[in-house]
Amino acid sequence: MKKILLLLVFSLPLFVSGQNWCPSGATWYYDFKNFGVDGYYKIEYKGDTTINSILCKKLVKTWYWQVIFSSTPDTTLLGTEYTYADNNKVYIFKHNQFYTLYDFSAQIGNTWTVPGIRQYNGCDSVGTIKVDSIGTIMINNQSLRYICVSPADTAQKWGWRAKIVEKIGPIRSYIGYNSSYLFPQKNDNCGLMMHEAIEGGNFRCYSDHSIFSYTSNIATACDFITSVNSTHSNATQLKVFPNPSNGSFNVDIDPTMHIKEIRLSDLLGNIILQQQTNNQTRIKIDAIKSGVYILTAIDQDNKTFNKTIISSP
Repeated sequence: MKKILLLLVFSLPLFVSGQNWCPSGATWYYDFKNFGVDGYYKIEYKGDTTINSILCKKLVKTWYWQVIFSSTPDTTLLGTEYTYADNNKVYIFKHNQFYTLYDFSAQIGNTWTVPGIRQYNGCDSVGTIKVDSIGTIMINNQSLRYICVSPADTAQKWGWRAKIVEKIGPIRSYIGYNSSYLFPQKNDNCGLMMHEAIEGGNFRCYSDHSIFSYTSNIATACDFITSVNSTHSNATQLKVFPNPSNGSFNVDIDPTMHIKEIRLSDLLGNIILQQQTNNQTRIKIDAIKSGVYILTAIDQDNKTFNKTIISSP
């Protein structure tokens, strides 16, 4: 009998993943907005592969996008990331080595190095994040661990300011940041051309074949692109001059547009200026740093009108 029990013990798997990272059907969706283009990123588990004798999950990234007023969406493949997990950590293979992506056993104050997901000239390829808080959260009647992380210091080029949950990854950003993407994000514009989009955005949805799912409810649907009836690009009634400008420009608004608010955003989606019009037909904006911006006017029906602004003081 002892021999039978001993055989049963050694026949059990030596590795059991407590967090069940990336099971069959695992799919994530994230927001994308830039330059009058709306859409989303979809990341899907697409099978396994072996790297350095480690069995890894292949996560294929696809960008679905549509220029405002375009009749059909387009798609762009962004590549594949390779990950694996143990009971506490998720790892990612980048720059010819494995890095810790998430560590759910970490304590407040712990740090680790995360890799950048793309290479930019003049930008570091890694960053360091620190744990600000830890805890558990109930999702679908499951108690899941979470960590809240941020860059270890202001000089770090890659990382998150986000709440990261087992099975799902980052679910929301915090401390004024605007991205909760599955993979580390750039913390500044180092090495970035003005016209270049940064991969990643806010978390929308996660689901897998175990009927586990979670949504942030920030979009009408996980695969929602845009409503072309409610967004208008380069509206002729909205005049901005001079454009390009030297850092100051005027916004002339046709009274028939009934604009209630204007916003100025950078290419990362950060709002630089937000102002009520109070029925004014001309608004002057000053002291704008060099760069490319999106000026958005919002009318009483919450329709939006967009203009691209170039400032070069």
